[in-house]
Amino acid sequence: MKIGLFVKPRAHFNRGVLQEVLKFFEASPFELVFDPNLAKILKKKKGDFARAEVIFSLGGDGTVLKAARLAYQYNKPLIGVNLGNLGFLTEVSLAELETFLKKFDPKKMQKDERTLLQVKLGKFQREVLNEVAIGRGLKPKFVALEAKIDGKKLSQIRADGLIIATPTGSTAYSLAAGGPILTPNSEVIVFNPVAPHKLSNRPLILSDFEKISIKANETLTVFCDGEKGPTLKKEDQLQISVLARKVTFLRRENWNFFDVLANKLEF
Repeated sequence: MKIGLFVKPRAHFNRGVLQEVLKFFEASPFELVFDPNLAKILKKKKGDFARAEVIFSLGGDGTVLKAARLAYQYNKPLIGVNLGNLGFLTEVSLAELETFLKKFDPKKMQKDERTLLQVKLGKFQREVLNEVAIGRGLKPKFVALEAKIDGKKLSQIRADGLIIATPTGSTAYSLAAGGPILTPNSEVIVFNPVAPHKLSNRPLILSDFEKISIKANETLTVFCDGEKGPTLKKEDQLQISVLARKVTFLRRENWNFFDVLANKLEF
């Protein structure tokens, strides 16, 4: 079996930790395919992820967010190895990795299917696992946004910003902004104004087949999974919809979302 190894570009790794991780993988019976960034760090030959059967993300939750786009692109299942802090989306800790690889069989693991958003603005297009956020960026201040759902005007949002989150993203930025927690297999998305200026602008749950368009009355910034994205200019139309195909995470047989909530978020 071929497995792909992915690290976040410009990630700052403890060299010793990375070598320890590589040692575990090289001792396994699997053929390794390195993403270009990791190949450069380790001075290995980069491989073709289209040939990998499973992709392992090495890092924290931010690395998983990037790896999810790659997994979606190649239609491969994804496993996160936590080399960061919280590791809410990851499946295996560094301490567990050696034992995990000795027993690893993707056929014996749960498939955890996660919704992705598609974000379009002009020529910009991006798949998003957690959320899309719209605001002023480094200069937080009141903004006014016009939102339409399937072409029907929702309302004018007057708030510090707006978050549209998937069920996966409901435990991230949206949660910090007062949004609800959704179970991962929920077929809905969260429309969540940040610090709204009207009491009626509460978080709204939308069906995942509903398409959202956002127009601003000034120049704002769009953030995709925490990364700075395109500039939303006056009269631009930001289009957000749910992709038909999902990204697959592999989980151990005893994995349970509510255990993760309890252990990681002390829910």
